[in-house]
Amino acid sequence: MALWNQINALISTLSTISRSALAVGVSAAVSQRQWIRLNRGVHPLADLEMHDSASQGPWGSMSLLISLGWSDIVSLGAMVTILSLAMDPFVQQIATFESAPAPFGNSSIVSRVIFEAGMNSTDNSVFYQGFVQAPQSFSPHIYQGLYFDGDLNDNFLRNSLQLHPRSSGGNVSYGVSESLAVCSACANLTDKLRAPERSAKDPDQCSTDEGCCKWDLPNGASSGWTRFGDRSTNVMGLNATTNPVVLNTTGQLRILYVNAILPGWEITSRDDDDQPIDGVGVEGLAQECALYWCVNKYESSLSAGIFNETIIFSFSAGDFEPEPFHRVFAIRPPGSNSSFHRGNSHDYGNYSTGWINGTFLVNVDASGLIRRPLEELFSGYATTLNSYQEWAPISSNPTVLRLYMTARKHDPSQVPRFDMSNIMEAVALGMSTVLRTTDPTHEGNDALKSVVGTETAMQIIVRVRWAWIVLPVILQLAAHLFFWQTMITSRSRRLHSWKSSALAVFFFGARKEREVAHSEVERLIDMEAIAKETVIVVEGRKSKGI
Repeated sequence: MALWNQINALISTLSTISRSALAVGVSAAVSQRQWIRLNRGVHPLADLEMHDSASQGPWGSMSLLISLGWSDIVSLGAMVTILSLAMDPFVQQIATFESAPAPFGNSSIVSRVIFEAGMNSTDNSVFYQGFVQAPQSFSPHIYQGLYFDGDLNDNFLRNSLQLHPRSSGGNVSYGVSESLAVCSACANLTDKLRAPERSAKDPDQCSTDEGCCKWDLPNGASSGWTRFGDRSTNVMGLNATTNPVVLNTTGQLRILYVNAILPGWEITSRDDDDQPIDGVGVEGLAQECALYWCVNKYESSLSAGIFNETIIFSFSAGDFEPEPFHRVFAIRPPGSNSSFHRGNSHDYGNYSTGWINGTFLVNVDASGLIRRPLEELFSGYATTLNSYQEWAPISSNPTVLRLYMTARKHDPSQVPRFDMSNIMEAVALGMSTVLRTTDPTHEGNDALKSVVGTETAMQIIVRVRWAWIVLPVILQLAAHLFFWQTMITSRSRRLHSWKSSALAVFFFGARKEREVAHSEVERLIDMEAIAKETVIVVEGRKSKGI
């Protein structure tokens, strides 16, 4: 509302008119009540002054309330006059002007129900005219996660790994949706890493039984025999071919399992330049991580062009469909409301109706297309260039170097530690983004669902708060009641509508002149004293005299 100030001015004007009209009516009725009061019986002449003051404003009305209390209905008029002071603040609170999102369009993101990468689950052939391979966009997103140096808790930095929905306004609410995703988990294995095993001899060349050390895990993963020396001091080994030691992957379909072993070395001698020339094997470090299929329930939104997504619930346990040939892994999250129609649904299991409800499916062979290159990517070892320069490793696999240089740290107490969980989480996030993106390498795009969100833009709206109108309405009703009751009573008692007329008081006073004991009364204080002692009564129209 570009002209909102005009509405504000209109409300203020109407409030002023309403309060002025109320004051005129109540003031007239209060003035008329003085004659009704005098008509009812004998009262002090000072009551004229009291009513006149009450008709002029809140201060006189307060004095009248103190003097009469609630013994006369004129007190209602006095109370209305006093409370009318609060009308303006109340009226100003009735309408507020706020910035609020207003819908003006739609935007959408994608969720995935089935992943098969063009693989036919029944005979392992190709569905479409393309070829069987993992989506080409997996590789760049995996590397993007591997080399992500930001904080995943920072929405702005995390956005580089997430979806980038299109929106003209930059503000969209997508609500809650479910999708196939890749999840990660890591566990510390340092306490499971056995003490280094040493060979009996120390020859110049390292062999499997002489002069070397090795570090082993209970699952058979090993650093291999290594010795302290130029280009041969093993500082890290990655293994992606063994089974988990601590991680519980029961019921999950793993995409990757990898463990890292970092041998520990203690320097025993240095040269004249303080460079290490000899050392012995000591306790090392170890960790294992896994990437696995899961279904995430997301709450998604776009704010100022930044995509925000929160994982409300994640579920990964599933089982293999008996048909066709145990090639389909099914994940059924509890309470899922996912529904997808597939004409050939019988190819995925017992879904002959064409509808696949509350179930997310992964083709095992298609999953293998991702697993094999990942196992190659996360395998290898790193050694030092010289005898033992801890932060100058070399390796034929850049991934090993990336993990070693990023995940290996020293805490403030200089105790070495190793944690690659943030890197694996970033890789999983990048892979999940690929799953929720159309794949141009296939004619078909598996089972993708569109999640439509409401696009909004900030607009100025007028919000009416009806509770604040209660007092003005009550005052108006009370004023009308008081005014008409006064008019009806005046008519029934056959009284003139003198109200606060000075002439009426003058002529009334002239007729009372003979009863004033002292003819020279000029001071107001004397008038007030005599008025308190003088009692009067006002009779109807037919009466002669007073």
